[in-house]
Amino acid sequence: MFRIYTFVKIYALILAAILTAIAVSGQESRQLSVAKPQAIADLRTTEGASLVNAKWYIQGAHVREKEFHLPGSVKGGDALLLYPTGKSTKTHSLHPQIGEKDFDAAFKSISPLSLESREGKGLLSFAWYKVELTLPAVIGKLNVSGATAVFEIVMDDYSEIWVNGKQAMIFGQTGNGVIPGYNNRNRVILTENARPGEKFIIYILGINGPLGKLPENYIWIRNAVIDFYEKGLPLPLGWNDVGKIHVIDPSLN
Repeated sequence: MFRIYTFVKIYALILAAILTAIAVSGQESRQLSVAKPQAIADLRTTEGASLVNAKWYIQGAHVREKEFHLPGSVKGGDALLLYPTGKSTKTHSLHPQIGEKDFDAAFKSISPLSLESREGKGLLSFAWYKVELTLPAVIGKLNVSGATAVFEIVMDDYSEIWVNGKQAMIFGQTGNGVIPGYNNRNRVILTENARPGEKFIIYILGINGPLGKLPENYIWIRNAVIDFYEKGLPLPLGWNDVGKIHVIDPSLN
């Protein structure tokens, strides 16, 4: 009985050690596919990038000191203490910022094949990527006209996305432009009614993280694709049975 108990105990300890090693050394978590698109342009390959005439660029970004204001009420300012209307202070900002005059000045052209190259200076570091693309008339067997086009990227470690200089943000949002999570896919719908020849400029901010305990690695792109769906984004399994929406007034659309 003692021998059996000892063997079981040793086996349990070995299994626990293996599982712990996997958890510690695992570099990414696998996710289920979002849905099966009718066509895909892999933007990390020369052939895939050529399908949408994609051109990649990169520039560094850095933290710098910036003048700002504390929340407060100064000479009839914000009485609710919500906005920077108080005393002057010094803080920090990431440079360059989207919308600044010199934002596009330092981008340099890179090959799609170099997206796995490590970027940034390590620790607290950032890198801006830009990809310019044009929707084709046909990709594979799919007529692109009227299709839904979705941009997806997986950044090591975090990513933010702006499409044509804009980002849609709502409370509680994860992904869809804002940070989706650690090494997580970030998906943005470019259009739900694609038109051949339509152009997009997509800016992606790569961020090394987690910020609370900075890793000793760098920024790079694991995956970057354009997914094309012929009839819009498919509903998750079972959602077709949830119910129907009855429109009382078409103006609500």
